[in-house]
Amino acid sequence: MWKRKLKEVYTIYEIDEFGDRLTTFVEDGSVMSPEARAEAFALRTEGQVYTQVDSDLSDDCVYLKGWHLVNRTGVYAVITAS
Repeated sequence: MWKRKLKEVYTIYEIDEFGDRLTTFVEDGSVMSPEARAEAFALRTEGQVYTQVDSDLSDDCVYLKGWHLVNRTGVYAVITAS
């Protein structure tokens, strides 16, 4: 169960605060794409998917809730409830 409502956007620093509840998926030569692995993990754990995108406000990347096509980095994150 979620103890707090998740924000729509997290900076790379804020999302790291989720610690063990955060799992990232990147291209690593696996048969499944990072998107497919993130989706399967989110469904299995009832987690929330975030897409890493370039920020309009700084040089750092941010994570947007859900799936977004503007993903130059190819990084996806899933935050689980516990």
